[in-house]
Amino acid sequence: RHKVCILRLFKFLESEEFLENNPIRIEMPSKELRRFKSYIPSVEEMAVLLNVIRNAKPRGPRDKIYIRRDYAMMMVLYGTGMRVSELVSLTDGDIDENKIRVIGKGNKERHIPLIPTVRNSIQEYHEVLGEKPSPIVFLSNRGSAMSRVNVWYRLQKYCEGLEFKLSPHGLRHACATHLLHSGMNLIQIQTLLGHEDITTTQIYTHMTT
Repeated sequence: RHKVCILRLFKFLESEEFLENNPIRIEMPSKELRRFKSYIPSVEEMAVLLNVIRNAKPRGPRDKIYIRRDYAMMMVLYGTGMRVSELVSLTDGDIDENKIRVIGKGNKERHIPLIPTVRNSIQEYHEVLGEKPSPIVFLSNRGSAMSRVNVWYRLQKYCEGLEFKLSPHGLRHACATHLLHSGMNLIQIQTLLGHEDITTTQIYTHMTT
């Protein structure tokens, strides 16, 4: 019993990227593994969530800005698979017409393709925002960089009333899983997510070794 608990803990830490390499990687039965995996929404559920955010009704004069920001943040997380810590660190100089430069764990740089729908969501946000007081891409209501907690809180607000709950990290899992199902190979997904060990990518895509 204690051994199973330890295995679950290390598997969870690896899947959430607190560990890059699991020192006691022993494959657990899929039934056990499912108990602590992040919820992975379907493509249809993701469409519902994104529509809820995009079509949210402004309640105040600046709410349109916040709604466009939130929609762009979730589009970036789902459309690129980047970590939420990488999202809140993005600056205007990291984004060009076709790609996003990301500084990930260990100060490692990678470039992620920027698809038109994600790029357009960022542009729409900046258009309604107007003059920016900072080069940070996603700004809080006070004009400073968004925090990971801010992003989590905003996502939870939009999940109210839905039949599922989702964390920002769950969007990263969803990106990887949906790309795999659409035909992208595991090596490409590993590069996209910035994983050193492909077994971590397998966990993200609900695969077993």
